[in-house]
Amino acid sequence: MDTKESRKVMNVREADFWKESVAKEETLRLNWFINHGKLFVHHLNEPIKHKIADSVTDELHQTRQTYHENREYFPLKVVGEPEPPVIDPMAISQCMRPVDPDIKKIIYSVASRTMDQLG
Repeated sequence: MDTKESRKVMNVREADFWKESVAKEETLRLNWFINHGKLFVHHLNEPIKHKIADSVTDELHQTRQTYHENREYFPLKVVGEPEPPVIDPMAISQCMRPVDPDIKKIIYSVASRTMDQLG
């Protein structure tokens, strides 16, 4: 089986192929920049042709200004503090009940035996 995990080294033919493709790409890029570099320099030296008329910019400014002047503002909703959640008083009183003395003896006897075993 020739999986990606088992194959760790590239063989010579693959290495030659990748070297040739990289060299070919470099020459193509260099030729492209040589041919098109003149166009870049030509476009840099040209004056800007795309000028927006002042009447258009003034009209745009006026429409935006009238929109913001006549815009209807809605007041923010003021939110007070949230009310505390409703707690069942029986749930609190039931969790703090006293432990039965017989159960307390069992708990402490087991705890003392485990402490004796540990230490």
